[in-house]
Amino acid sequence: MEFTAYAKMRHLISHWAPESAPFVVQEKIHGANMQAIATWADGCVDVRFASRRKILSSDASFFGFQPLAARLRRPVEQAANSLRVTLAAAGLDVIQVSAYGELYGGIWPK
Repeated sequence: MEFTAYAKMRHLISHWAPESAPFVVQEKIHGANMQAIATWADGCVDVRFASRRKILSSDASFFGFQPLAARLRRPVEQAANSLRVTLAAAGLDVIQVSAYGELYGGIWPK
């Protein structure tokens, strides 16, 4: 499994559009970046979860992510498999799919 850290938004803005292009800025959800990473090896898919900077162990202290990870594991696997099949039809071999989101709500440390 290859891990790629998710850049902070201020580092990504130059990739969105040319400086002259208009865009709308809305409120940001204050949370923690979380990734779901599906990787295939030997015909099996492995789904892991990560923070912005590292893959999380099952007992990691990351805002109590474990119940959410348990609920998302199967849907992530299904979505990644669907994407893999679709891209295979176009002649592309997918070995990893990463989905990025924001973990928010609950109680945050001070």
